[in-house]
Amino acid sequence: MALSITWGLAFSTILILLLIPCFYAAVDDLKRATQWLVGLGPARGAPARDG
Repeated sequence: MALSITWGLAFSTILILLLIPCFYAAVDDLKRATQWLVGLGPARGAPARDG
């Protein structure tokens, strides 16, 4: 019983602290790349156009 609780805590810690933030970062990068390819707007941090 204690072993299953330990493995559950270890798995949930890895999932919450590592995998979920990496997933969000990958989705954000994919969204920005798609917007850039389609031409919906400049990438974040790009200089504004004058004129």
